[in-house]
Amino acid sequence: MSSPRYLQMLVSPHVGGGAKLAMQLHAHAVGARGPVSRLLLPGGGEAERSAQRAGFPYTRYRVDRLSSTSRLPSLLENASLFARAPRASGAVVHVHAPFVYGAARPFFAAARVRTVLHVHLDFTSEQLAWALRAPPDTIIVCAEFMRRAVDAALPAGARTRVTVIRNAIDLSQFESGDRATEKRALGVPEQLPLLMVVANLAPHKGQATAIRAVAGLRDRGHEVRLWLVGAERSDGQGFLGELQKLTRELRVEDRVTFAGFRDDVPRLLRAADMVLLPSTSEGLPLTILEAQAARALVLAAPTAGIPEVVEHERTGYLIAADDAEGYAARIGDLLRRPELAQSVVAAARRHVCDHHGLTSYGDRVMDEYDRLISG
Repeated sequence: MSSPRYLQMLVSPHVGGGAKLAMQLHAHAVGARGPVSRLLLPGGGEAERSAQRAGFPYTRYRVDRLSSTSRLPSLLENASLFARAPRASGAVVHVHAPFVYGAARPFFAAARVRTVLHVHLDFTSEQLAWALRAPPDTIIVCAEFMRRAVDAALPAGARTRVTVIRNAIDLSQFESGDRATEKRALGVPEQLPLLMVVANLAPHKGQATAIRAVAGLRDRGHEVRLWLVGAERSDGQGFLGELQKLTRELRVEDRVTFAGFRDDVPRLLRAADMVLLPSTSEGLPLTILEAQAARALVLAAPTAGIPEVVEHERTGYLIAADDAEGYAARIGDLLRRPELAQSVVAAARRHVCDHHGLTSYGDRVMDEYDRLISG
């Protein structure tokens, strides 16, 4: 394919929520309209390996050079993108992070493409201001709460369209699966409640709160298991070491499993009884939608876009990020009242199926592309 109409520009060699959505949008475009899409991605990481496994066409670029604080490497990488990236007149480039969008503006201008910026994380208007000083044609935010910061960061008189399209998931991955069977496959006794945090290991994701909650549950007489699914992206594995030390200090190392990076997250979530996300910084986490689809009970912090998909005591529970005792108390209560837990799980499953399916999500994004191309 020499001239795709749509380019999905991934921004990290790792596979986070934004990368997953970018690849799903690529697949949706190809499924709906044929070979009209291609990926631009940083090479050498799990994102490239995922693209290779899926058979997605892609062009590599150097995100470290593109985003360099030195102007010359950034300009050279922009020139390299212009020379190597396939493009068609009026094509749409969909960029999945503000800072990469800002760094790639020379490429966009030279290629004369339409631009869509997707904001997946909770940035302040001050953080967005540099990237938006020459704004894109369209900005998609994944949650309503983000609009205020984006609007405040746009220059006066900007004609950029800002639209909210809440995240979505592939529901077909969660239509079947028996929890007891999945637990046995993981080596977890099926009678023990399995708690799970699915997030990169980082202080703001709340793994320490989850570990402390396990200690609180033990003190209340509840035997549970906690799986921490995710890898540390920073160099040195310092935070992983801190978490391992915390499990030893609290004497719960036999109850906590550090599962590392996994590419079978849907299967893991089908095994989980409860999914915790005591995070202090988010966008609209795919993990929560996936947990709800997998019929796992969600307990999360009222952070960023989380309250837009977790209604307290109806589709999940909202508990402050640092309130380990609050998590332990609520989990203990739900373990004693399984009928209450099941009613919340059923309501959450209905909500995510009604409002967060991937097909309608892809159609809405494609409508934005069509609006740009026809306009």
